[in-house]
Amino acid sequence: MPFPSAALVIVGRFVRLKVAESPAMAGLTKKEVVKLPLTEVLRSHPMLIVLGIGACTIGLSATYFKSTFALSRATSSLGFDRSTFLTITLVANIPRSSSSPSTRSSPRG
Repeated sequence: MPFPSAALVIVGRFVRLKVAESPAMAGLTKKEVVKLPLTEVLRSHPMLIVLGIGACTIGLSATYFKSTFALSRATSSLGFDRSTFLTITLVANIPRSSSSPSTRSSPRG
């Protein structure tokens, strides 16, 4: 519903411009701007980056292992045809992939 959302954004922006900033928040906003933020993150938090990459890799690997195991079991033990079960897997993954945050469209367009 784009039109009610646009109205809420306009109202929110109006309220935000009329409300004064608290002293605590005003002190937080006066920080130095880093020229190369990616370099700063890599330098100051390398372990968090490695852990994040590892977590993504484990999640993706688990999905592929699960799908491969399910296909193998369905075709060998349960008597499914390979193409039929791949179609079932595809249809089952459509809601999962459409609800993933990375597949949603950005509010900025």
